[in-house]
Amino acid sequence: MDIFAYLLIGFTAGAIGSMVGLGGAIIMTPALTILLNVPIESAIGASLIALIATSVMSTAVYSKKEMIHYRYGMLLLILMIAGSFIGSAIGVMMDARLLSLFFVALMFFSAGFLLYQVFHNENPDAQVN
Repeated sequence: MDIFAYLLIGFTAGAIGSMVGLGGAIIMTPALTILLNVPIESAIGASLIALIATSVMSTAVYSKKEMIHYRYGMLLLILMIAGSFIGSAIGVMMDARLLSLFFVALMFFSAGFLLYQVFHNENPDAQVN
């Protein structure tokens, strides 16, 4: 186990994830599986544990800058609790290969959607009310 690699992955995932609101999983899961040969199930579990700390720290910083829409955040929180219960129950039963393919498909979908938003949004600084 190369502790330096884990530290570097954790730092990078935390820094970039909190900057763009990813929680780091989109960075950490592939890095752990590709660079350190961690099984995807374990990589997902590790990123979920790390998500707790990064979420608390990032929320504190964004809150201090008054950049949080609390009403939407609380609605998402309630629905995410239900979704995470169902999703984790399904995820632990999935074959590792299928789980990896699902993760890759989600990354491609997210990247495509964000690229579309970047090139088709006429007002990128628009506020959500």
